[in-house]
Amino acid sequence: MEEKVQQIDFKLYALRLLHYWYLFLIGGCVAWYSSGVYLKYQAKVYMASAKLMIRSQKDASYLSTVVDDLAMASGYKNISNEKVILSSYDLVKRTLLKLPFYVSLYKEGDIKVTPFYKDAPYVVNADSSFIIPTGVTFFISPVKNDKFRLKATGTVFNVFFPLDSVCGSHSISMDEIYSYGETITVGVGRFTVDRRVDKWSLGEDESHYFRFNRLDKLVRSYRGKVSMDLSDEGGSILTLSIQEQKIQKGVDYLNELMKQYLLIDLEEKNMVSENSIRFIDEQLALLGLKQQAFESELEGLRRDRNLSMDLDRVSEVAYDKLINYDKEQSVLQFELKHYQKLLEYVDGLNEVDTDLIAPSIVGIGDPLLSNLILGLSSKYEKRASLRLSAGGDNPALKQLNAEIEELRQTILANLENIISSTKLKLSDLSVKISSTNDVLASLPEDARDLVNVQRKLDLNNHLYNYLLEKRASAGIAKSLNSPDNKIIDKARIKSFSPVKPDVRRIHLSFMLPGLLIPLLFVFLKEFMDMKVFSKEQLEGRLDVPLLGFVGHYSGKNEMPLVESPKSAIAESFRSLRANIKYLNADFDNRVVGFTSSISGEGKTFCSMNFAISLSMTGAKVLLLGADMRKPRLGKELGLDMDNGLSSVLAKIKSLEEVLQVIPEVKNLSVVTSGNVPPNPGELLGSSRMRKLMEEAKTKFDYIVVDTPPVGLVSDYYQIDALIDVTLYIVRNGYTKVKSLEVVEDFSERKGNTGVLMVLNDFKTTSYGYGYGYGYGYGYGQGYYEDDKKDSSFVKRLLGKA
Repeated sequence: MEEKVQQIDFKLYALRLLHYWYLFLIGGCVAWYSSGVYLKYQAKVYMASAKLMIRSQKDASYLSTVVDDLAMASGYKNISNEKVILSSYDLVKRTLLKLPFYVSLYKEGDIKVTPFYKDAPYVVNADSSFIIPTGVTFFISPVKNDKFRLKATGTVFNVFFPLDSVCGSHSISMDEIYSYGETITVGVGRFTVDRRVDKWSLGEDESHYFRFNRLDKLVRSYRGKVSMDLSDEGGSILTLSIQEQKIQKGVDYLNELMKQYLLIDLEEKNMVSENSIRFIDEQLALLGLKQQAFESELEGLRRDRNLSMDLDRVSEVAYDKLINYDKEQSVLQFELKHYQKLLEYVDGLNEVDTDLIAPSIVGIGDPLLSNLILGLSSKYEKRASLRLSAGGDNPALKQLNAEIEELRQTILANLENIISSTKLKLSDLSVKISSTNDVLASLPEDARDLVNVQRKLDLNNHLYNYLLEKRASAGIAKSLNSPDNKIIDKARIKSFSPVKPDVRRIHLSFMLPGLLIPLLFVFLKEFMDMKVFSKEQLEGRLDVPLLGFVGHYSGKNEMPLVESPKSAIAESFRSLRANIKYLNADFDNRVVGFTSSISGEGKTFCSMNFAISLSMTGAKVLLLGADMRKPRLGKELGLDMDNGLSSVLAKIKSLEEVLQVIPEVKNLSVVTSGNVPPNPGELLGSSRMRKLMEEAKTKFDYIVVDTPPVGLVSDYYQIDALIDVTLYIVRNGYTKVKSLEVVEDFSERKGNTGVLMVLNDFKTTSYGYGYGYGYGYGYGQGYYEDDKKDSSFVKRLLGKA
């Protein structure tokens, strides 16, 4: 027989699962309750966030397009580098040193531990030396008279907090009573416990404790706590977020972190101005000493030689020229000294040197050199940031080192050219000064000496005033300095709803197994040992026609047609009776056999009620119990089980002698199986059986035969030729799908003729069918007696009879 392609009917499987709705309801309720209990004892974590602007525009006064053309450093800040700086060890350490995080306070509950921050009923203060005893837990509990008990056991490590250096260690076992505010000494560490009257809620039955924290552990913890994300794609607004159980602690940390970040930025910018001011102060100090010396020398000449400045017109012009030349020479000498110092500084650097401290740019009149110097400083800052996150073999770091070296060589070449040019200018000035001195050489010796001292004094005053102007400019620049970056939003609580635990995720994580476990149970129960529960399973696997359905019956009387003739189950047998004539109109249906794959599928129940339905038409019907191995027909009908078919086939009794009737049913005669013989198969295949059937056909209109299951024994095949049509019983929710192979084999042996299937024990909640077979899958809409007994929608939904 051609094998049929099976299609998965998801609606069918869904309806089967719906039958076990109560398991899913119980599993869901248990899962929801369990997740609620779990959430009750989870620590609630909240989120705080802040916004920080990372400026990226160039400094237009210094960075020109020349630098860009040379592929040198631009003033743009790399957001990724700034993220690394914000989580760098030094910045986090600097931030934590400004906050009271060196001690952690807790309240211990039965299941979970609750931390304190500024809401603790007490505060722990380390003394001014800031040596803290780490490594042990201090348990605190109140006693009478405003005192408290402090217990601790273990090894104490005395740590100097700012430097995080261990000053020593020792074992302690303390259980002492102290007053609030009293100094407590543990090793070389000292601290006090002060009571907060406005927040005091410490009860005698509560368990509180605190610990001192190592700075390095705090830094490692907080380096990874802050998440940083750009507010907009391609923007420069950085959103900082932190999660804490005590959200005020997170708010304080974010605000202090941003504050210290901006301070470092400002300090780096002030460093240039400070270097400039320091250099100018050194020069001013030297000029001040010279000025005093020149003034003393001039005063001495006038006093000792009684001289006064009285020059002729030619000498006066020469003197003015000489003064101007001297001023120009002094400025060039100052610049030359600065350029030489700068050359020495830059020449001492190399591509793997430590980070550059920006040199002074005061006195640099060349705009290109100014740009190059600032570009080099920018690249060194970028390299310092990249070193925090990248190793020495990082390709980006190697590329940056190459760019720094190329820029350094460019600066060196530029400085050498400027120094050479400055020296030429000084040489030219020296010639002019020498020529002017020749004019003044005609003056008397005393006049010449006076002129020379006056020249030195005027020149020194000019240079001194020049440097004062430069110092004032540097001071103004420093006072106007501000961080490049800016705090847009200070830290605040992002939401009063906790971000952890994730309520939805936890509910879902509990609900999934709560529903999957019942699903697995149903799958193992129903689908691993698959049973027939639909018309589609029969029609999809077999070519055997489906005659109809026999509804589910839960009554105690095995003859529902007699007890409840208007019930749906009674109507189902009437439908079978009508359908067998309709489907086999050209076939002699006088002998109808009932069989199944195994026992328990309802063939006896169906055979006797089918026989009753035939007798109700007025036809004379014989119900023959041919299952002599496991006889049930006589027991179900309350008839004599000793004399029956086995007695006739053994020639002990005649047909007339074993015929029995049921008082409630007219036109129906019954022959039970009789006593169980030792050779039922041989008896059924004997000539005596054929003669009995021929004799019965002369006396009855229909013969209904209850035969043994074909899937267990071969007895049926002994009388197969005597049966006109076989009704093969398949029980809904009982017959295994694998047993349908027996039906297929049985049908093939009979040549696909005279075999019809009946789906027994069909429930109204099953995925069922059709009026085309004479029996619908729903209720009778009031036509049947049992419709009135069970018309509840809920009961029909749940499949309860």
